[in-house]
Amino acid sequence: MDDHVPTSWKPASPVGTEDAERLGSVMRSALGVTLKEQGTWSDKYRALGGWIRALEENGVLVIQTEKISVQEMRGFSIYADEFPVIAVNGGDFVRGKVFSLLHEYAHLTLRQSGLCDQEATSRPQTQEDRLEIFCNQAAAAALMPAESLLSEPTVDAKPSRYEDWDAATLDYLSRKYGVSEEAVLRRLLTLGKTTLSYYQRRRREYLALYEKERVQQKDAQKDSQGGPGYYRVRVRNLGKGYVRMVSHAYARDAIDMLEAATYLGVKVQHLKKIADEAFGRAS
Repeated sequence: MDDHVPTSWKPASPVGTEDAERLGSVMRSALGVTLKEQGTWSDKYRALGGWIRALEENGVLVIQTEKISVQEMRGFSIYADEFPVIAVNGGDFVRGKVFSLLHEYAHLTLRQSGLCDQEATSRPQTQEDRLEIFCNQAAAAALMPAESLLSEPTVDAKPSRYEDWDAATLDYLSRKYGVSEEAVLRRLLTLGKTTLSYYQRRRREYLALYEKERVQQKDAQKDSQGGPGYYRVRVRNLGKGYVRMVSHAYARDAIDMLEAATYLGVKVQHLKKIADEAFGRAS
């Protein structure tokens, strides 16, 4: 049973905005996720849970939002000296959430907050545009280290600026690194293994697939007898780390029952069940 209660945030060493590859390496090292461990997260939900757990163990509170269009917001971060926050859009597709987590963690590592839609642009107009591109690049570097990706036999065998990446290869790399196929292709572009025109052409196809996946997720929730239970959704949205912190404080008499219920936004009689869900004790 995973009963970890978050401790104060342990920020990575400060890094500027000149070298996204270095920032990605610093982020990954701070989170302590090895390539071997990441390689066991081929299931998209396991990958999402693994990165959330790594962030929470680093002192970051992770929450998910509801009823916000992904066109409006895919993620945001709130920097604080103690317990900074990362929020991802609960309506986004799962592998998209993984990338959003690392994008927002890049903002936090730079000691700043961010509100992001991660819309790609090849012609940044403002300093904010350039910063968003940089955080995307750092997130990709953390998720798919250059040395590892370029040493993949299916990647190493291809020439520079290759324009015929097959679905099977991209799917394999997507599962291995726990990201979307588009993120893999964009990383290959950064590393000189494909062209911008090819990436942009394929990206239009992926955007249509993402929308289809979001609709399927929503329909699946409707068809599963009302979707996930109330306590599971509540814990997902508030974040396990936050619920565990409040529950732990209540158990130690640092706060009373009414304060705990107020912090969690539930009725007093629901405190035990929401704590059981957060600590993995729910039946």
